[in-house]
This record gives sequence, C-alpha cells and structure tokens, in this order.
Amino acid sequence: MSTAAAGGHITNRLSGLVKDLSETVDNFKKNRLLQELIDLSRVVAISTLRPFRAALETLRVLCWDREKVIRTQCLRALRYLITDQISVETMLAMNLDLFVVR
Repeated sequence: MSTAAAGGHITNRLSGLVKDLSETVDNFKKNRLLQELIDLSRVVAISTLRPFRAALETLRVLCWDREKVIRTQCLRALRYLITDQISVETMLAMNLDLFVVR
C-alpha cells in the first residue's frame, strides 16, 4: 500500500470513527470507539489529518456525557491526540482546556 493510500485509509477511518461517535447512544459502543480513536492516534499524528477538528468537536460533546467512564475515556483520548503545536492551538481555540482543567 502506498503512503498516499495509507493516509487516505487513516483519514477515512478517522472520519468514520467521528461519525459513529457522534451518532451512537450506546455507552459500550462509545467506549469501544474511543479506544479505537486512541489506538489510531498511537499510529499516526492525527492533528495533521483533515477531520481532526471534527474529532475534537465530538470529544467536546462527550466530555459532558452522563457516564463517568465515557468522560474519563474522552479525556484519555484527548491526552493521546494532543501531541504537537497544531493540536494544542486547535484545542485552545475550541476551549477544550476548560474541560481538562475541570
């Protein structure tokens, strides 16, 4: 698989994860999808991909979930996603630092 094809596959997977996370109501599925997002972030710097901001917007909503385990997993995902200057600037622009401090 070429580098461009691999990058396209990862971008598509990230877009799919973001879409699934924003649509699901099942906490078990949310937890599994958040773990997949964390696993994906360990493979590639997600902040360089186009759907990164959408991923952060979805995580922002999940920071307010009723279930403690989802909120915890969301903060864990943020910890792995925020890896460089671009991701920090995006996080600050979206005021996600308020959730982390909380």
